[in-house]
Amino acid sequence: MDTARMNLLCAEGLPGAERLDITDSLALIDQMAAQVRSETERHAYRFQQRPTEFENSEGFFRMMMLMVVLAEDFKVHYAPNKMANAANASMGDGFFADSQDVFLTGLTGANHQGTCSSLSSEHKSHKPPGVI
Repeated sequence: MDTARMNLLCAEGLPGAERLDITDSLALIDQMAAQVRSETERHAYRFQQRPTEFENSEGFFRMMMLMVVLAEDFKVHYAPNKMANAANASMGDGFFADSQDVFLTGLTGANHQGTCSSLSSEHKSHKPPGVI
């Protein structure tokens, strides 16, 4: 069983996953992955021509492309109510109360959000030059 399917299965029955459709969610994840792959390949010349713009790291370039495609093409964003307290999450504070904030159901749901720090607005300033 693949990781995405397992993640979605773990969210079943939890608050925030009431409308979860695993088949539709997996199809959207596949669509996102295909778009990220396509855009990364299309913009690979940018890294090859100017690696210093990407900290001389192909991994950094690839993560930037992932972030840009998810944010711009799929409107994925950081859960606004979780931004200030993600680093201070603890048992019983409600940080994990909504499955959409911690499982893939958040990315594939209507709000397209999650709590991965790479989705934070502070990282948008690292957008590769010329990436639309």
